[in-house]
Amino acid sequence: RPGDILLKIDPGLKAESYSFKVNDIISVYGGNYVGVAFGTVTLLQAFTIKDSEIRLPHLEVKDKPFVNYNGLMLDLARNWHPLAVIKQAVILCRWYKIRYLHLHFCDNESFRFPSKAFPELLTKGNHYTLSQLRELENFARDRGVTIIPEMDVPGHSRSAVTSMPELLDCDPPSGEVLCVGRESTYRTLDVLIGEFCEVFR
Repeated sequence: RPGDILLKIDPGLKAESYSFKVNDIISVYGGNYVGVAFGTVTLLQAFTIKDSEIRLPHLEVKDKPFVNYNGLMLDLARNWHPLAVIKQAVILCRWYKIRYLHLHFCDNESFRFPSKAFPELLTKGNHYTLSQLRELENFARDRGVTIIPEMDVPGHSRSAVTSMPELLDCDPPSGEVLCVGRESTYRTLDVLIGEFCEVFR
């Protein structure tokens, strides 16, 4: 009906491309979910407010990403960011059509990811819970933003090896670097990467 907004995935469009048309109804088509999400952003950007009325001109837009990868990184390991701030970054990524939000969870300064298998790794004080991270993952996915979590290894690992000295057990000693010559290091990393993947899909 006039005034309705139609959102639709169109398999005929390339993955993240989109088109929309404003006539009596507004139709937003995307090649996939992200395409539709980005199309709605361009639609929102076309609105104007005049004399307390929201207005939208009759128009047609076809668009697609200029590059395959565009992203923003937040360093959570060196600088603590509360969940609300990260969500704000997700909203800004959507508004500027930034597809990926790269979260740097672990470095020399801290280990912010809450491992169930190795709880001793978690830096005391400012850190996240698994439920917070799952909430963040859903929040980002709903807005067409993909979170890329990073666990920095084998270097930049002082926080990890301080909590789990067995990861440092090399000859000669490896300082702040995980010992890559021990099979147990890979088994530990396998478990940790699996835990990351359970949260961030």
